[in-house]
Amino acid sequence: MTVPASCHSASDLRQASGKGWETAARMVKAVAEERGWRHGSHGDLYRAVGRISEELSDKRIRTLFASANALHQNFYEGWMPEDAVEQSLDEVEEFADRLADLIA
Repeated sequence: MTVPASCHSASDLRQASGKGWETAARMVKAVAEERGWRHGSHGDLYRAVGRISEELSDKRIRTLFASANALHQNFYEGWMPEDAVEQSLDEVEEFADRLADLIA
């Protein structure tokens, strides 16, 4: 995921941030749903990510999800510069790729 070249306004960056968060959250929710785990709150999502990290023996999963959470915060607050949004979106893409095999 990259920020489109046309995304130069704070509003565009916020929208891109929201889409990045939504992608990551949906991936976690899909895995959690298949496993019968709770996934209705931020806390539930973080617990699910912890379980996924342990299941895959992949500590980077937590770091990648934290980047997605920063995008979620940026959607509301608009504090991230474009390069940080782009890096976080790339990390969300990596996160989604790592979880893709866990979803039937």
